Amino acid sequence: MKRFIKRSIGLILSIIIAVSIGNMCVLADDDLPYITYTYTRSGDMVLSPDVYTVSEAITLKDSKGVAVKYPKDFSVDSDGNFWVADTDNNRVICFSASGKELWAISEFSLDGKKYSLSSPQCVQHAFDGSFYISDSGELDESGTPLGNGRIFKFDSELKAVRLFEKPQISQLANDGISYNYNPVRFAVDAAGRIYVIADGVNQGFIQLNKKGEFQGFIGAPDVTYNVWELIVRKFSTKAQKERMQSFVPTEYCGVDIDADDGFLFAATKTYNQADVTDLISSQLGNGASAASNPSAEMIRKLNASGEDVLRRKGAFSPVGDILIPDIGINGSPKLDKSITRNQETVSGSSRFTDICSMSEGMYAAVDTVRNRVFVYDYDSNLICAFGGAGTGKTSFSDPTAICFFNDTLFILNSQQGTISTCALTEYGKTLIAALHAQYNSDTETSLRLWGEILEQNSNCELAYDAIGRAYLDNEDAVKAMQYFKLSSNHSYYSQAYKINRDNIIGDYFVWIIIGILAFLAAFSFAVKGMKKLAKKSNPIGKAFSKINYCFYTLIHPFDGFYCLKHENRGSLILGFAQIFILGISSVLCTNASGYNFNFVDVRYENVFFTFLTVVLPYLLFTVSNWCLITLFDGKGTYKDIVVLTGCSTIPLAIANFIYFALSFVCVADEAALMTVFTTIGTVWMIFLFFTATISVHDYTPAKAVISLVCTIFGIVIIVFVILFFYDVISSIAGFAKMLYSDLSVR
Repeated sequence: MKRFIKRSIGLILSIIIAVSIGNMCVLADDDLPYITYTYTRSGDMVLSPDVYTVSEAITLKDSKGVAVKYPKDFSVDSDGNFWVADTDNNRVICFSASGKELWAISEFSLDGKKYSLSSPQCVQHAFDGSFYISDSGELDESGTPLGNGRIFKFDSELKAVRLFEKPQISQLANDGISYNYNPVRFAVDAAGRIYVIADGVNQGFIQLNKKGEFQGFIGAPDVTYNVWELIVRKFSTKAQKERMQSFVPTEYCGVDIDADDGFLFAATKTYNQADVTDLISSQLGNGASAASNPSAEMIRKLNASGEDVLRRKGAFSPVGDILIPDIGINGSPKLDKSITRNQETVSGSSRFTDICSMSEGMYAAVDTVRNRVFVYDYDSNLICAFGGAGTGKTSFSDPTAICFFNDTLFILNSQQGTISTCALTEYGKTLIAALHAQYNSDTETSLRLWGEILEQNSNCELAYDAIGRAYLDNEDAVKAMQYFKLSSNHSYYSQAYKINRDNIIGDYFVWIIIGILAFLAAFSFAVKGMKKLAKKSNPIGKAFSKINYCFYTLIHPFDGFYCLKHENRGSLILGFAQIFILGISSVLCTNASGYNFNFVDVRYENVFFTFLTVVLPYLLFTVSNWCLITLFDGKGTYKDIVVLTGCSTIPLAIANFIYFALSFVCVADEAALMTVFTTIGTVWMIFLFFTATISVHDYTPAKAVISLVCTIFGIVIIVFVILFFYDVISSIAGFAKMLYSDLSVR
């Protein structure tokens, strides 16, 4: 009996545990935690400790239990209350921080006239405590806006005090008013000026004074296009032009005012996808600060003149996700394995729908493509990216607006009618404090805090970079170089390297001069030794004689190439060796040069492949040129072609070795000096190819040019034939394998 009771109790406990685990699994599947990540300078996504955590999702319902319906915008006041534009319910409703309704506005009076909100689009607080609401204005019978949008101003007592109707803008209509006006977003500065984003208006922000009078457009960049597109459009038919993409200026979708300087943070929704891809590719792994391309920039910071003054000192421009799939995948790059709940097909670059200013130059933007938040510092370095699509409290669902208040980010989920509260974690607090210390030039505090960050996250390139900059400010170039190398920041590494180099030159100037003189003396001694060895009649002497004569051809090409051919001063082995040495020099320049000029990712670089890409074209040149001898009545043999081709490559090989040596001495600003040597070597090599072709085949200059051009075409044909036979052999091998498999199972 006792045994039966024990077994029964054990069975009941097992069932309870199994059910509990099952419930936990269901909850975990429905509400999986997001992951936080950043990107390295090489474009790799690396996981990071959570900077923000979604602590809760506040459900927005009024006191009667009616939920908000597809809200478009919201604002947070100084008390932490949420003012929500409940668009489909035609009202603006205020909620407390806990989600309790405080009041609502749907109908009101202004100057003795009654008004009703009609699809309110945006609600914003002003610095003086007043607030503004924009709506669609009059609607037709089907509920479509008639293009007479408006903005209402209310005081702190919820009393309507001013109506800003459609401004008169001659640039949009001849009479100034015959245009559709639908203000979807706007911002109000400390002087009461209103910067309006109107749907369909792509001239930039509509700037209104505090009386609502049109002051001009701001932030409309020039339309970008290239000469080829203009030529194509010039000769295209009307139907073809209609199918072409128009040159449309930027249209904004989100705006916020930086409280520090009063400038406008703006998110754009019109950009060229191809330009974004090209921009990311150009910045990928180059080690320098991000270059800018107006047609690809998704975020701008506009000053009073409308100029983009956003600091883009990070590895990449602020464009959201860097790893963009060419085709749709479940989830997003490298994240679909970690989070499987999002089964939507997602492709293409990020698309920001709103932006908010944070403290001390930082800003955050919300991506509506993958439902994520991207946080950037004052230099546009990506601090973190987090979030994902879903219906749980830690996920976002059609995020349309973002706000910042008291170190907390709030995201409005339009589809679910909720506000997600994203609070800083302990790691996030340390990270933000480190950024603030760096921003305020508090070096001691910055070093301490960034050190704490690295203890928790050794993958944080931002920390290595910040510590390197702190040491650079303290003129400790050696330590700065170490940390800049860890952060892969070639630009700042070059600055630290220059300071360290100047210090070394100043401390050891005499010894450096002595070393240079000793090297020149040793080089002179080696040259004289080679000349003495070349005079001997033994095999070693003959080999050095041929080597010396190859260098003679560099200065006297016509005479030298003639003697190489007719006096047998060349060697087939030496010719191949010279091509081999050129390949070695190219590998050294590409894979082993100084850090200032080495941007190769060793994980993806194949040294042997780099070597072949240099050597094979020259070998194919010798074969193609030899095949065309009969066609052009050439006089040279294959040995002559190899010997003269090998000699012609010597200038470029020397230039490569000089480039390789200088890469350990020069800095990025001196790259032009190094390019001079490679340019001279290349031009010199081409000239020697030309003279060698004349000498080896007894061609006229014109015939030599034609022969070289045909040789290049011959290389293309040879490559095509090789690839064709490779494809045929692969097909035959595949068929034989399939046939063998079929026969083996019978």
